[in-house]
Amino acid sequence: MTAPTTFNDTTNETLIRIYEWSPIIDQRDSEVMWDLDWMAREFSNTNSATLDSKITNIASTALWYAYGHDPERGRNLHRVALDIAHLVITKQADYGKENILAFGLQGVKIRAYDKVARLKNLLSKDATPANESIYDSWVDIVGYCALAIMLIEGTFDRPLVVEDQAMPQSKALPYLTITTPSTTHSYSWSPTVDGLMDRLDRDVDKLKERVDHLETMFRPAWADLSWPLTKR
Repeated sequence: MTAPTTFNDTTNETLIRIYEWSPIIDQRDSEVMWDLDWMAREFSNTNSATLDSKITNIASTALWYAYGHDPERGRNLHRVALDIAHLVITKQADYGKENILAFGLQGVKIRAYDKVARLKNLLSKDATPANESIYDSWVDIVGYCALAIMLIEGTFDRPLVVEDQAMPQSKALPYLTITTPSTTHSYSWSPTVDGLMDRLDRDVDKLKERVDHLETMFRPAWADLSWPLTKR
C-alpha cells in the first residue's frame, strides 16, 4: 500500500487507525466520567512523551462515545470515523495550518482539554447544552487527537488538496464487515485473530490503568488501617 502523501489521505488513514483501535469491550455511559477524568489527566500532563503511547486509545474511546451520541442514528462506527476525517480536512482548509503549528502539540492538548472539561461539566449536571451538542464535543476530541497523532508522527505538514466541501456519500472499508443493531450501540464484525487479540490486550491495559487509579485514590485510607485486621 502506498504511504499517504497529502494531508487529506493522512487524515483518512489516521481516522481509520483510530477506528481500528475502538474498544471491543462495550463503553457504557456509567463509565463516561471515569473516561473523561482519564482524558483530562493525560491532556493536562506536561510530559508529552506519556501522551504519545496513549493518544490513539484516547481517540478511539472518544470515537465510541461520539458514535453513541450520533444524532443521525443508524450510521455505523466506521461511517462516523470517516465523517470526522472529512470534518478535519475541511476545517484545515478554513483555518490553514499555522494556528496548529504556532503552539504545536501543547496547543492541541489544551484545545482537547477544553472539550473534555465541557463534557465533564455538562454530563455531571445532566445539562442540555446551550450551544454545540454532546456529539460535537466528542467529535472535536477525536479530531484534535488525530491532529496530535499527525504532529507526533511528523505528518501534519503534508500538503492539503482542496476538495469538494460536500460530505462524501459513500466510503466503505473493504476489509471489515460491520452491522449496527438499531436498538443498541454495540457492533459485530470479522477481524483477524491477531487483530482481535491486539484489541483485547489494549482493553486489558485500560482496565489495569483504571485499577491502578482506584488504588491511588484509596491507598491513603488503607494506610490508616492496622494490619493484620482482627476479626470482630
